[in-house]
Amino acid sequence: MPTATETAAKPAPAKSAPKKPASDAEKKPAAEKKPATDKKPATEKKPATDKKPATDKKPAADKKPAAENKPAGATEKKPAADKKPAADKKPAAPAAEKKAAAPAKKVVVEVDEEPAAPVYVPKLPVTLPVLNTLEWASCAKVLENLINFTPSLGSALAQLRPYKSAQQLVDQMNQALDGLPPTYIESFLKRFSDLPLIPKSKLTKEHKCCVGLDKLTEEQKSELQPLCNEYREKFGFPFVVCAREAKVAELPIKLRSHLLNTKDQELESGRKEVKKIARLRLLEVVAA
Repeated sequence: MPTATETAAKPAPAKSAPKKPASDAEKKPAAEKKPATDKKPATEKKPATDKKPATDKKPAADKKPAAENKPAGATEKKPAADKKPAADKKPAAPAAEKKAAAPAKKVVVEVDEEPAAPVYVPKLPVTLPVLNTLEWASCAKVLENLINFTPSLGSALAQLRPYKSAQQLVDQMNQALDGLPPTYIESFLKRFSDLPLIPKSKLTKEHKCCVGLDKLTEEQKSELQPLCNEYREKFGFPFVVCAREAKVAELPIKLRSHLLNTKDQELESGRKEVKKIARLRLLEVVAA
């Protein structure tokens, strides 16, 4: 028979036994609950991953307003790249170049001012002794108009001084003209005008020496003008004749005969006429 001690002791283990399931049950909820694992709020929600606002939206990549539209945008605008105003204009560089070039210009101006000084020309005509004693530039200036302002001829004649007589001066001039090649003679001939076609208002005293030139009628002009034009077209220079030794009535005949010549023949004929003109002008500026 159980004793009172045993009977009283037995229920105690029964009370302690149920404590085990309580401890298991209490422990299990923590394992079953696993709120973080089952709920997986961060994993399921994945707000950043599912939403992917930046990746799906891709405002810059999908929209690409500047690349697709570019009406007044990068492609058409691009003013700085296409224009390159600073590179083309280079405002600073010209300023630097101007500053550097300024002193050089001043030097050139100073040097040019000396030859630009007025050349002394005595009252014409001059005597031969005066011509021989003139400064070289003044002598060349006196003689440069022998063939319609030809400084080269005046300079050459001034270099050959002194002259013993006016005829020696004429001979030296003719010798200089004879030594010139045909191309130079052609350039001299081009300095003259067609004698019959000079307007009456521009006729000089020398031109009026040609008999009848200042009284040229319209009928005479209409006859001479086609001949003068034909001569110039054929040879490339006008028909030159010494006005002081010509007559208007003879000009049509002379023109027709000269039109039958070659260019070389007309250059030599022009050389002779130029020598006549230069000789008469020389005797006007240098007294014998």
